[in-house]
Amino acid sequence: MVIMQTSSRIKLASWLTATSIALLLIVLLMKGNLFHLTPASEQAALTSLESKTPIRFKVNETGHVVDLSATDSTMNDTLAIYLKELPALQRLHLERSGISDAALQHVTGLKNLEALFLDETEVTDTGMLQLEQSDQLRTLSLAQCKVGDAGLLPLSRLVELKLLNLNQTDVTDAGLKHLEPLKKMESLYASETELTGAGLQSLGELPQLTHLDLSGIQVDAALIESLRQFPNLELLYLGNSTIDDQLIASLMTALTEATPKLRALSLKETPLSDSAIPSLKSLQQLKHLAIVQLQGTRITKPAFKELASAVTEVNFSVNYSERDD
Repeated sequence: MVIMQTSSRIKLASWLTATSIALLLIVLLMKGNLFHLTPASEQAALTSLESKTPIRFKVNETGHVVDLSATDSTMNDTLAIYLKELPALQRLHLERSGISDAALQHVTGLKNLEALFLDETEVTDTGMLQLEQSDQLRTLSLAQCKVGDAGLLPLSRLVELKLLNLNQTDVTDAGLKHLEPLKKMESLYASETELTGAGLQSLGELPQLTHLDLSGIQVDAALIESLRQFPNLELLYLGNSTIDDQLIASLMTALTEATPKLRALSLKETPLSDSAIPSLKSLQQLKHLAIVQLQGTRITKPAFKELASAVTEVNFSVNYSERDD
């Protein structure tokens, strides 16, 4: 009986292996067939790009290129002319490439483009003027670009935008008010900018906002009050900010009263100390809260244990070294 069972297992393993190989061959053949369907103009553009810079791309079931990545490549303004030969493109990654504003003139004609990633490029406010006609965009990432307040005015026309990354840009309160029409916004990243509570209040209510990154900014009473405008907030990042023991009580009140769906909160690398524990205990009122980051604060291990015993449904991220006990 043991021999028969072993033999059956061997046969089953062999069958599974053969099936896996067959499926892999089918996938490879399908990829080849799909690329064979790619229009000649798109194939020519891809060939020209591949001969000059590393790229990765995906095609859809009809052979059209829908996703192209030239991240960390030598893609530049001259090579960007080939992008206009990819009319079905939906996602374009140009992070840390050599492009500047001039390249964006070849992007504006891509009417199916939904996601554009320009992080750490030489794109400026001038380039944003090129994008104001791309009103189908849903994701735009500009982290560490030379974009400021003037660049946000053209973006106010991108009413389908759901994610905007402005991390480490030159945006201030004066520019943020231009984003008020973007009522479909779900994720806003604005870490290490000059934004204040007054700027966030100028946004008005964003009913769809679920992700907000304000890491590394100046936290004041106005900013805390502005969080009440985002009733569907799920992830809030305030790490490396100035939130302290005096402000934490107001923050907890605002969050528990106005953001019942909050799932994750980052307060890491802030000046919080043991004095914040009584206020932090109110986190237990947020029934969906699962993660709170407290690494790099001045909260001691005994105080953290007191907090953890009071708020039992939350996973706290902490680190201790010389502060232990």
